[in-house]
Amino acid sequence: MSGKTTHPILLGLFILSLVVSSGCSSMLTARKTDLPLEENGPKNRYSIVVDSSYSRDDVKYGELKKGMTVQQALEEQGLVNKHRTSEITIMRPVPEKGQVIKMASEFQPGKSLIKFEQDYALHAGDRIMITPKKTALEKMLDR
Repeated sequence: MSGKTTHPILLGLFILSLVVSSGCSSMLTARKTDLPLEENGPKNRYSIVVDSSYSRDDVKYGELKKGMTVQQALEEQGLVNKHRTSEITIMRPVPEKGQVIKMASEFQPGKSLIKFEQDYALHAGDRIMITPKKTALEKMLDR
């Protein structure tokens, strides 16, 4: 086989890999956290979704108490120590605008406490999303 025939083949494979990788990366960014929240649920409840990349997500529901914060909800469901290294996002539906607001929360380094400025008071219908932190390689692929 001559070297002249391999270059167009290699070029074609390279272009194909770029198309496939760009398509896959756009699919990765459309995660289930981007989906709208159900609006017909009970008015005084919140939910916590623990994202398990390899199996079904674990969903827990809790009764919303006056002034309840993210920290209190995680403690009530027994999830603080188990997920203190995870990423936490609060998904708050805004029915008037047909949108969902995303608010990030994270634990204080080395502690089982949400940072004070990110320990939001929960509203009815809020969904707390808990996902494993991304590795450096996963962060690079998301760009």
